[in-house]
Amino acid sequence: MADQQMMIDTPKTRERSLSKPTPFNGERFKSKKFLQECILYMGINKDVYNTEPKRIAFILSFMQEGNAVVWKQQFVQNKLNLDTGDIDLPTYKEFIDEFQKAFKPEEEDIDALDKLKILQQRNLTAEQLVTKFKLLVGEAGMSNDSKTANKLLIEMFKKALNPVLVQKIIQSEKRPTKIEEWYDKAMSFDRSYRLAMAIKGPSQSNARFIPKSAPRKDPFAMDVNVMTTEERASLMKKGACFRCKQQGHLAVDCPQKKKNNPFIPKELPKKKWTAKDIHAHIQELNVKEREELVNLAMEDQEEDTNTEDF
Repeated sequence: MADQQMMIDTPKTRERSLSKPTPFNGERFKSKKFLQECILYMGINKDVYNTEPKRIAFILSFMQEGNAVVWKQQFVQNKLNLDTGDIDLPTYKEFIDEFQKAFKPEEEDIDALDKLKILQQRNLTAEQLVTKFKLLVGEAGMSNDSKTANKLLIEMFKKALNPVLVQKIIQSEKRPTKIEEWYDKAMSFDRSYRLAMAIKGPSQSNARFIPKSAPRKDPFAMDVNVMTTEERASLMKKGACFRCKQQGHLAVDCPQKKKNNPFIPKELPKKKWTAKDIHAHIQELNVKEREELVNLAMEDQEEDTNTEDF
């Protein structure tokens, strides 16, 4: 502490209340935290540490143990003129560069690269994956300022993405050529895919929700199953019956089915299907029909995305 008091002439009453940095002992894995604490404290007290020599002296004053003390002594000795008593300090930026070079965590860049190589999307959203990917790229000191670097980042990003997204991006109308474009496409298609899965219902990969027997059929559907998925989708958009293809009612309430029932009116008022009606029809589709409907939904979403982006 005597060293600290000697190097910094600071009126304590002027410093704002904030915990001072934890003394640094030279352990590399603690260097970033120590430097952040120092910079934060000096930033809060800008009016006190308002010159570069003061900021350098403040950081040096908390290097009190282990290898940190040895490095500080060597640093001061190299800058001190014993004949005149003057000290020739570098700029603040040059000092920070020297500190970071001396106490950089071992294999830091290699660790970040290794993490990039094994990074996988799995259950993450594309937005979450992009955030993690960018952070690791920054930690590894990588950039996309050249064609070679850009291609390398794209290949690493493709390996991290779920295969279904990679395939959709590659098959898109305008295949992206820059990493930022890959980020945007991945997030856009991922949102579309998750929306389609919400329409589709429980994931087929979850055995608890896979019907083990034949799918339940509507007893009133009759020839509904012979229709194509496109016909079904068209009728659903119109709010039309799967049986008579007229608007205003469902197949279960179709007048043709109940034309002999005196209590059922011959014509029902036309109306659009509600979300509940659409959900009821989706639930009656079998696995294959749901897959086809999902693909149609994703194609419509892709057309909207392409129109918006390009």
